[in-house]
Amino acid sequence: MAAALADSGGPIALGGALTTLNPIPTVQFLFGNSTASVARDAQLWLGFLKAPASPPSFVSTTPTSLGNNLFSFTVSGTAGTTSEIQGTFDFQRWDYITDLKLTGTSATFTYTNNTVMPYRYFRAEQLQ
Repeated sequence: MAAALADSGGPIALGGALTTLNPIPTVQFLFGNSTASVARDAQLWLGFLKAPASPPSFVSTTPTSLGNNLFSFTVSGTAGTTSEIQGTFDFQRWDYITDLKLTGTSATFTYTNNTVMPYRYFRAEQLQ
């Protein structure tokens, strides 16, 4: 971690070796693609966030009915993050609704309730 922070503006190489798992090294992978027949280089990209990201949350004044089964939602969170909006009827299966990019500390999306269910629950999950 110290090496990554010291060189956060440029590339850094991380490496290692598997030496004790199997005596036949041709069947082991580290950062490898298990479907490839030939070993290839892989890259792991690390990023730095200047401040901890606050989890996304729905603003308490939303949803707002726009009429004709249209609803407006506002999500607040850390500027520059993207949240995946999901919906459910039963808290068991969550459906993808949309991705919402917060260019400021909040963003708004419109949802059309074109389902036969009289209600739906929503959540916002921050994407990494």
